[in-house]
Amino acid sequence: MNQYTKKQANQFEVLTITLSLSKISNKFLKRVSVFFMPSFLFLGAICVAFLSMLFSAVAESKEIEKPVIALKDKPSLKKIAEPLLAESEITLLYRDFYKSIYVQENVQESQNATAKAIVESDADLQKKYNQLWGKYSAQLQTLESNFQQQQPFVRGEIEDEKVLGATLKWLQLAMVDCRVSAQKNQWSPVRQHMSAWFAFAADLAYEESSLIGIRVSAVMRALLIDELEKLQAKHSVQIAQSPEVRLWFLQVRAPWPIDRVLVTESKMRLKPAELSLAESLAQRLQKNPYQSVDKILSEPKMRHSAQTAAADFLRKLWRDEDIQQMKMEMNRIGVLKIRMAMAEYQARTQKAATNVTELVQNRFLDQVPTDYFSGKPMDLTSAQKK
Repeated sequence: MNQYTKKQANQFEVLTITLSLSKISNKFLKRVSVFFMPSFLFLGAICVAFLSMLFSAVAESKEIEKPVIALKDKPSLKKIAEPLLAESEITLLYRDFYKSIYVQENVQESQNATAKAIVESDADLQKKYNQLWGKYSAQLQTLESNFQQQQPFVRGEIEDEKVLGATLKWLQLAMVDCRVSAQKNQWSPVRQHMSAWFAFAADLAYEESSLIGIRVSAVMRALLIDELEKLQAKHSVQIAQSPEVRLWFLQVRAPWPIDRVLVTESKMRLKPAELSLAESLAQRLQKNPYQSVDKILSEPKMRHSAQTAAADFLRKLWRDEDIQQMKMEMNRIGVLKIRMAMAEYQARTQKAATNVTELVQNRFLDQVPTDYFSGKPMDLTSAQKK
């Protein structure tokens, strides 16, 4: 299994956690397994299809119907999604640009026939991009402006599978424009798209305060980090000459507000008399999210509450697997910060950094990133691993 497939497997694991909260049939699980295979390459398209199936399954369970809270001064994701509900070309463009830029980038010039076919294919892609960008760019810019202003959206709408699918199409279109802009060595559009969508993913986790909200937020960030990793690997020299991407990324937010999620989900699913346990656990997780609910409940003072149905439900909300996923995300962000700093340091000084502290001292990093698995500071070796 290669590195990219491993990342997809990790993101697949994030999504499957939600399934334990619904009565999913064996038939559905068989449908899901079709998507989990080494041969799929394009996570953006897979996320749309998989999340659509996921939300269908949740809806079929009919355990809880979560109300949509609508306020007049809040923009509606449902309304924003409408133009892309029937649009299939964006996902295809996202996939084909990936093949063109990342998969076929090492084709040798000596392979004339293949190279000519790729050039012709690239011309077709550029034409399709121009058509879609001309049609939807103004709406995407308005959407991203709302993200940047941290404008809260109507709650609950992201849990509609059609709204979610269309939102991911908007994200795919933004990522395609990032790829086009990078090819032109234009990094302001890349930074603008990335910062807007990272802001949305961060705010979504808080605004929704639901298990599905936090999972969708994590999947969106995984897509964004994947794209940034590839852009940085392919264009490291060019990014180093334009520090705005690095400076923005130093401040990126990637929250996992599990304490709020725990309280929200408990209020919907537990009896009033059982909420005190959820609130107690939420307080503990607010102080230290690097412990599972099961671990907290195993403490002697909590054992009187550990054998209840409410405890069994709460254990599913924050597990060791979730913590591993959170740590992995934080490590990927830390490694990418170091890689950007290393490249820019070398571009400016004409020499390689000898350690991460040197990058901090010269203000290419604001602090030494932590390895969340070991608890130790990261070193240059961490950033050099493939």
